[in-house]
Amino acid sequence: MKILKGKMKMNNKMKKVVKDIRLKKAVWSGIGILIIIGMSIILIWNSISPTYIGRLGNECLALSANGNRLLLVSYHSNVISPKANEYGNIWENWVWNSQTGEILLQETAIQRLYSISPNGDYIINELNQTIISVSTKDIVGNYDGEFKSWSRNDDYFTTIKGKDILVWNTDNFSVDVCLTDGKDSRVLLSPDGSLILLYNWNTYSITMREIFSENDSVLWQKTVDKFGRFSWSEAGDQLQIIHRQRTENVSRGYRLLILNASDGLEVYNTTLEFSYGSMAMNRIVHTAFELYIFYDEDKATVFFYNLSGLIKKFKLGTDCFQGFDLSYDRKIMAWGQENGIIEIRNATTGMLISTLKTPLYEIERPIPFPPVSYLLVGIVVLALVIRRRKSKNE
Repeated sequence: MKILKGKMKMNNKMKKVVKDIRLKKAVWSGIGILIIIGMSIILIWNSISPTYIGRLGNECLALSANGNRLLLVSYHSNVISPKANEYGNIWENWVWNSQTGEILLQETAIQRLYSISPNGDYIINELNQTIISVSTKDIVGNYDGEFKSWSRNDDYFTTIKGKDILVWNTDNFSVDVCLTDGKDSRVLLSPDGSLILLYNWNTYSITMREIFSENDSVLWQKTVDKFGRFSWSEAGDQLQIIHRQRTENVSRGYRLLILNASDGLEVYNTTLEFSYGSMAMNRIVHTAFELYIFYDEDKATVFFYNLSGLIKKFKLGTDCFQGFDLSYDRKIMAWGQENGIIEIRNATTGMLISTLKTPLYEIERPIPFPPVSYLLVGIVVLALVIRRRKSKNE
């Protein structure tokens, strides 16, 4: 009997050993198959189409005051070009005649360079701190500091250097006024350049100052809830602030303030509500004084509102919405698509004026993520199976 029991124990141990060997073989075979499948998919993918020809995406677009000129900054990564940087990033900076499609100025760079003046006469090159004439393509001036904003009449622009706010004229591109306490501030000039608004990012405080007064007087200061979009009235006598806020019954809610520019008193204080879909891109894409343009990704439509309600809407194409601007005179609008196409349209009727396209480049196709992720998940699952079987056997 003892001999028989000993043989049974030995047989059981042998069975466990055989099971373990078979399990390990099955697991390693599974891992090998997963690796072969994953690598095969990657190799086949790259051998069929390692690169493709595509357009640069629209990173930023801005219309001049009358809409006749468009600044477009387009970007893409993994571009195969001697113009790209070491990571394959490339930016194309264009100024177009938006009515005819004529290229007025173009430069390829490894970073974004330009900001266009309201009248479309000048371009700020933020890399080498120069001012370029769009018509002559010549450098007409230099500036110091970080560029911040233009006055709507094109007479002035501002930069911040350290804590100093420099106000430059466009007659000879020299500094007319130097103000202090500009650190961590957004800077906006009034339409005629006589007032300057400072918005502090850290404290949410607004300071309105007269630029050309003898004692550089502060007109008023005010604290708001959070960062928002600022717009001047055409005459520069009122300031509009609009910012996002949470609401319970709508997908998007915004707080709207309109203040007197001279004393900061509230003229209007209300909530704007937009009861549309829940897509992430649903948002206000542009604000002008008493005009609010909302994009609804669910309907691929832009809606124009004023303080009285909806005034018009325009259906966009099916390609992903990427960038929008409206000219100061509200006659021309431009919107970009993810495929690198920009449509210039009449903002009153929606009629197409012209279609602009970003340049084509050879772009490296990234390694497909799903095969790699499936492979890693498969290895982890098999490792867990081994661990669980071992713990049972023990």
